[in-house]
Amino acid sequence: MSDALHEALRRLRNREGLPSDPAWRIVRNATFELARRHARSRADAEDAAQAAAIRVLRSVHHARLESPAAARAWLRRIVVRIVIDQSRERKARLVAPERLAALVEAPPTAQPPAPDEILEHVMRRLDAHLTEAETRPSKRLADRRRAELALRRNLLGQDLDVLARDAADLSRDALSKWIERGRERILVPMLEASLRERAIPLEERTVLETALHALRRARRADAGRPRPDRRKPRQPATDPTPHAPNGQSDPEAAVHHAESNHAGPAPAHRRSKP
Repeated sequence: MSDALHEALRRLRNREGLPSDPAWRIVRNATFELARRHARSRADAEDAAQAAAIRVLRSVHHARLESPAAARAWLRRIVVRIVIDQSRERKARLVAPERLAALVEAPPTAQPPAPDEILEHVMRRLDAHLTEAETRPSKRLADRRRAELALRRNLLGQDLDVLARDAADLSRDALSKWIERGRERILVPMLEASLRERAIPLEERTVLETALHALRRARRADAGRPRPDRRKPRQPATDPTPHAPNGQSDPEAAVHHAESNHAGPAPAHRRSKP
């Protein structure tokens, strides 16, 4: 069988055999035989053998077929990789039992949580997170205030004027910075870390995912807006040369102005006595 497979692959590589020739049937049977050893069922083996045969046609021209053993090893690697890829795709489509049970038991008319409820839930989780992560009370209170402002702006959609009235001690520019830092440095990292926990209940996961989606949507919206230019405008250079009342330069005044600027100290005999 190895010799026949080697000769069939050699004919396909040299374009001496076509899919309708006996050489192609030998390769097709060999792929199914290998797939049947590694696949879970006959149906999976047939799918893997078909995908492997297509890949053989695409890559046989670059294969090294020095011996029958090398030809069979090359074909086996192709089949095994396809079987592994199919198994991974199948596992990715599966739903965890506890998540499936929660989806089945959930009422069909369940309404998504309101934004106010999401804000309260996220703030409770943030308080627990800051209590463990931050030991300085002043820093903990400042981070909590930044996060609350970010949620009110990005989740509830409150206007900056409303937030500015509640944060009267902050300028408009500082308020925007606090909102951005509360979102990027506090809320998004905390929510992403919380969602990586496997034991989190489905209802709580839904609330956190909704909050994280709103923050990321606000990030994309802010990325498309031009940032205000906070640099001070450069003042135009002033001409120190005196001008006449009619707007033209006064030559005598200019000479006097230059002499007064470059003149050194008064001579000793001109200095006034004390």
